[in-house]
Amino acid sequence: MSVRVRFAPSPTGFLHIGNVRTAIFNYLFARHHNGSFILRIEDTDQERSTKESETRLIEILKWLGFSWDEGPDCGGEVGPYRQMERLALYQTYAQQLIDSGHAYYCYTSAEELAQLREQGGYDNRHRELTLEQQQAFEAEGRQPVVRFKVPDQEITFTDIIKGNVTVNLTDLPDFVILRANGIPTYNYACVIDDALMKISHVIRGDDHLINTPKQIIMYHALGFDLPEFAHMPMILGQDGSKLSKRDAEKYGYPIYLEQYRDRGYLPEAIINYLSLLSWSSESGEELLSLDQLIAEADIHRIGKSAAKFDIQKLNWMNGMYIREADITRIARLAQPYLQAAGYPADDLDQVTEIVSQTRKYLEYLAQIPEHVGLFFADRVEFENEEAAKIAQTETAQTIYRAFLDGLETIDTLTPDEFKSLMKSIQKSTGIKGKNLWMPVRVGLTGQTHGPDLAATVAIVGKETCANRLKRMLQ
Repeated sequence: MSVRVRFAPSPTGFLHIGNVRTAIFNYLFARHHNGSFILRIEDTDQERSTKESETRLIEILKWLGFSWDEGPDCGGEVGPYRQMERLALYQTYAQQLIDSGHAYYCYTSAEELAQLREQGGYDNRHRELTLEQQQAFEAEGRQPVVRFKVPDQEITFTDIIKGNVTVNLTDLPDFVILRANGIPTYNYACVIDDALMKISHVIRGDDHLINTPKQIIMYHALGFDLPEFAHMPMILGQDGSKLSKRDAEKYGYPIYLEQYRDRGYLPEAIINYLSLLSWSSESGEELLSLDQLIAEADIHRIGKSAAKFDIQKLNWMNGMYIREADITRIARLAQPYLQAAGYPADDLDQVTEIVSQTRKYLEYLAQIPEHVGLFFADRVEFENEEAAKIAQTETAQTIYRAFLDGLETIDTLTPDEFKSLMKSIQKSTGIKGKNLWMPVRVGLTGQTHGPDLAATVAIVGKETCANRLKRMLQ
């Protein structure tokens, strides 16, 4: 059997990190089996769906590094891939269900439905209407919906992750599959689309487990082959509840993929981290390349228990990827954050040098302005009282005067020139080791610890270093 999976988001806003995890595993699973990964846009919520959201959705998925074999932007043999472009198909199969006795027109008014909800729900009252009764309702101007007749039975299905699931349908009322305006409901459209798109595995969050029995009875009524189902456990927030906007605001981390991109997380770190929620590599390793994840994408290794979202672990992992990534790539990504903070960051070579000295401190790239002030400031600020005291000692003042004298003898302050100058100061003053290097670090950076000093002063430049030390002497 050819593996065909789909990711089917609604273009109603930003992409939730829980949906991203689902998309990731569908993608890995498809590539593992040399199958097809399909993007379908479920845009039947006309009040909330927008073209802008769809465009943003496609852009963020491409930023993540995904490519799909079929979709709204690239086409395919079983399109169209937007549900609102498939309305004729839903009408056709709804009529087939009506003709076969599996569905019927329901004329219950909104007022009647409200009363029924107060009494426990819809009571299947229009299941056996005569033609005359239908005509009478239509004469009143009522527009019917189409409801599916729920069989009075128990249904059992096998979920790859959950195992055998049994549901009694006895108390489930007949449900709407096609609204009066011709737009399908989620469960019905999902069945038609998955069947006609030949989806082999439906891999989704276990919040959809409740929908599966409804979908299965429609598969049977339409004579479609069932796909295999796999419902992934939910991602929980910091407090153990479903990962939500409220939880994110409380604990200070984003829940939308776009927010992680904008903070400067790397897509490979996002994929790596989210793939490890309720799943683990047989190797026991946690830092896994996309190729490794594809090679190991075994759906049977997904656990049944929900996974808690751990922003600290994601930050650690993203920091590891930042440190291992191509330095020029990180420099280019860092430039907008530096520019937004008001730093002159147009010189890519200079930014690359700065990134090489600071990326070991970063968890995500939006943090980089916090670590670069010492490269741009004409005057340094002491990080603490200890640093201020070091700069004010007589030894430090002697070193600063010698350093300024040495700067007069060189044209450019390269790392090698800096090291040579330090040797010269050591020889002329007799001060060496920490007693020499610490005052210089404090005088040039204001810090007692930090990036490599030779590389730092080379970035700062001769003139700025001289200005800083003159202020220290003042």
